[in-house]
Amino acid sequence: MELEKYNIVSFCRTKFEICFCLKDVTQQSLCDLGAVDLVEKCARFHIHCTARLCELDMQDFDQKINDENLTKCMQTLKHMYYDLSVKQIFCPNEAEFRAYDILLHLNVGDTLRLVFIGLSIYK
Repeated sequence: MELEKYNIVSFCRTKFEICFCLKDVTQQSLCDLGAVDLVEKCARFHIHCTARLCELDMQDFDQKINDENLTKCMQTLKHMYYDLSVKQIFCPNEAEFRAYDILLHLNVGDTLRLVFIGLSIYK
């Protein structure tokens, strides 16, 4: 059963060329709601992989590579959200992905302090 999950993910990753799509978006400096939607889908894919495949052996699923790809997606999204906000364009899923980013960085010492500082600015 677990190997089937891995094969499905390998197929999806190859078929949809997720990393290639992200690379293409960043190389072309695409920054519109469509590009954001694509990168958000890539991030969701990596989050789903982490949740469903975390118990597999490293030869079947490399968590480190998945985490690196997710981190790249999240960094790209942060830049895109900022660039669009300067143009007064706001993304409907930004809060969701900001929350994912916080969860990804909970092991970093300053994360919660920076979140609280950021929240206090908006009060």
